[in-house]
Amino acid sequence: MKYSRITVFVCAFIVIVAVIVNTGAVEARSIFPCGKSNCLVSSPQSSPKILGGLSSVSILSATDIWGVGNTFTKLGYPRTLTEHWNGSMWSRVKSPNVLKGMNGDELSSVAAVSPHDVWAVGYSSAAYDQALIEHWNGSQWSIVSAPDPAREVRLFGVTAISATDIWAVGDYASQSDSGSLIEHWDGSSWSVIPNPAKGILLSISAHTATDIWAAGFLSGTLIEHWDGKQWSIVSSPNPGIDNFINGITAHSSTDVWAVGYSDDGHTTTTLTEHWNGTSWSVVKSPNPAKYSDVLFGVTIVSANDVWAVGDMAANHTSDYTLIEHWNGTNWSVVKSPNIPGGLFAIAQVSADDIWAVGDTNSSYVLIEHWDGKKWSNV
Repeated sequence: MKYSRITVFVCAFIVIVAVIVNTGAVEARSIFPCGKSNCLVSSPQSSPKILGGLSSVSILSATDIWGVGNTFTKLGYPRTLTEHWNGSMWSRVKSPNVLKGMNGDELSSVAAVSPHDVWAVGYSSAAYDQALIEHWNGSQWSIVSAPDPAREVRLFGVTAISATDIWAVGDYASQSDSGSLIEHWDGSSWSVIPNPAKGILLSISAHTATDIWAAGFLSGTLIEHWDGKQWSIVSSPNPGIDNFINGITAHSSTDVWAVGYSDDGHTTTTLTEHWNGTSWSVVKSPNPAKYSDVLFGVTIVSANDVWAVGDMAANHTSDYTLIEHWNGTNWSVVKSPNIPGGLFAIAQVSADDIWAVGDTNSSYVLIEHWDGKKWSNV
């Protein structure tokens, strides 16, 4: 079962290394179908079969969509991965890595301002994790200097309001302290913004420049709000023993959704919470697997059209994709290709053009699309 995006990519790395250790050296053709790490499948509406996974997706238009995550070297070490949709096919776009050899770089989240202004955040893993921020200028990705206020820093979420107003969230750890982390881009540099919470922030979403939400966990659900002047913790429900928020999306000042999971020590169940402008409340959501059902990402088309994605497992052996929909009255499970794997993020162009990304249990990139009638594997 999977509990958060942090766990997912650590597990994927361990599995790949274990396979290589047990089977010996692996030729490139056994990892990449066309023998190269950046091979493309040229057929229309298909995604490159790339080892790794996508953790985030950001949409500018129906013909300009970005997905980010990580791929792996032949020896199983993570490297950054960026993919782009041009309206007819997905293609892999070269992205830089800070580290080489047995170290690794991963991208956790992406936010697009314009075709020439896209941001991705994550972290580099060596002796200690350090923040990784990359920027697309319309022709190439480049690494942008990021503040590292502690020995270990990771970034998991990013949101864009304008070219001079970008926010990123994550966590930090030093020998004497640890907690959630919030950073801001003002058009010229990134800086750390004071933040009242410990814990970890995994997701961030902006309605306006003075109405921004961030979420994660700290001995239960953790939700914070920016009012244009400061960040503050907003009380949120905790229906289970362990409660985590993996994703949050703001549609208006009175319509914000957060998704994750609750664990009672025996089963893991989906968690959906809603902000009505006054308070957060738990909204009942289905659990088709009855053993482990987890939500990672959420997107809002309208007040009566909300989608959430994740994974489900009936036992310890295998995860399958999970897609749920809110119609303004209740959440329901929507039939999907149900591929062994998980979906970690979702974003929408319109009610009949929605994209979800993740990875398969065999550690390949997974992309699914909603055309208004059905979900299909792309």
